[in-house]
Amino acid sequence: MTCTDGQLIKLTAADGVRVLGPAPSSDPVLGKPAKSQDEEAQNTHLWLIDSDGLPYILDAPVASLGGAIPKHSNLANSAHVAGEAWFINDKSIIISGASGRFPPRSPAELEGATEVFAAFNFTAQSLGWDYETGSAFRFQIG
Repeated sequence: MTCTDGQLIKLTAADGVRVLGPAPSSDPVLGKPAKSQDEEAQNTHLWLIDSDGLPYILDAPVASLGGAIPKHSNLANSAHVAGEAWFINDKSIIISGASGRFPPRSPAELEGATEVFAAFNFTAQSLGWDYETGSAFRFQIG
């Protein structure tokens, strides 16, 4: 996969990047995942786990990207795993492994990412793994 120039710009706190700290999160933008491919998720955040921590950003236009939507590569050049997240409240979060660049490679890797969020004292759950496609679910089943 190749990056366009805008995807190589590393975003900072001035652009809205936050680094996950222990729950409760201060002033989280609450959201919810889509329940089907035809439904739109609300207030999705992009997240990734790298050697520096767990940065995340609201999936919304960013001025320093010329109004473009950020990509995972705008958070870091490399990562262990990445996906999308929805804060249900200041102590609960739902994650997916939806990332074109740094997706989880197995159900165990997605579960490991969920455990990282739990290590920050969040009640964390993932959307799960689709064994038919061999990838993380991108919407909430059931």
